[in-house]
Amino acid sequence: MSTIELPRSAASAAPPPRPRRTRRWRGIVTAWTIRRALVVVLGMAGFAVLLYPSAGAWFTDRAHASVVSGYAETVKSMTPESIRQQLHAAHQYNKHLPKGPLRDPYSSSGAGQETALGSDAKRYLDTLNVVQGGMMGVLSIGGIGVTLPVFHGTGASTLDKGVGHLYGTALPVGGRGTHSVLTGHSGIAGVTLFTHLHEMQLGDTFTVTVLDRTLTYQVDQIKTVLPEETEDLEPIAGEDHITLVTCTPIGVNSHRLLVRGIRIPTPKSVSPPAFIAGKSGPGFPWWILEACGGLVVLLLISSPLGRRAPRRSEGSGR
Repeated sequence: MSTIELPRSAASAAPPPRPRRTRRWRGIVTAWTIRRALVVVLGMAGFAVLLYPSAGAWFTDRAHASVVSGYAETVKSMTPESIRQQLHAAHQYNKHLPKGPLRDPYSSSGAGQETALGSDAKRYLDTLNVVQGGMMGVLSIGGIGVTLPVFHGTGASTLDKGVGHLYGTALPVGGRGTHSVLTGHSGIAGVTLFTHLHEMQLGDTFTVTVLDRTLTYQVDQIKTVLPEETEDLEPIAGEDHITLVTCTPIGVNSHRLLVRGIRIPTPKSVSPPAFIAGKSGPGFPWWILEACGGLVVLLLISSPLGRRAPRRSEGSGR
């Protein structure tokens, strides 16, 4: 008996066609994914630019807090005799300050560069140099919320990492007839330093901690002068001063803001180095929440709009 083979149907011979709706949605999703990626990338780039000052300042303040805490720990580990010798050397240095005119630490002109250390370099840099990196103390300005390390000299690399002590002026250990000058940048994106120094007012106070001593100064003079006008940085007989210096106006830097303080008694409640060790860092990084919120907004506004599939006509066979 012969077997008759039936022809295969066209439907069983070929794979079922992919639904048009699937192909249509794949195109929509692909196009949306590209657009979404572009929106998110461009949006995040914009947020990064906007948040850079806040984020940069937070990281810089955190680094300063770490350096200050390290200084406090070093002082704690020193013997009373070692501290006494360091302070004695600083006072002796102030009695024999290098001769020569004081010069603007920010000027790049030949007539306004920092006084060269010359043969006095080793004596200057070795005095109060108890931690690696040339840090000599800590400046704290409660009114504008900064606690900053103070370093020897006012070179560019020094001012990039904190406050600089102007060579040629007294070391900030106090004493009648002394006048220390501390300088810091202002208006640099991502760095606080002396940016808010112009907010200080007469009667405000600030402190300088050197080794185990904290000295308090009350602002008694605020002046804006030309870079070459350094008369107000000279010592006054019988008085104990520290002047804080920065460039002004911010972004123009054509003048110098001088905030001078005269020494007053330090409250007994202040007990260094615990005083500086207890200084809080920059606090919670709120800019992270802003960045996360911005990302959520970008994802929401870049989400695809739902598309309803077209209705089939009643007479359609599809």
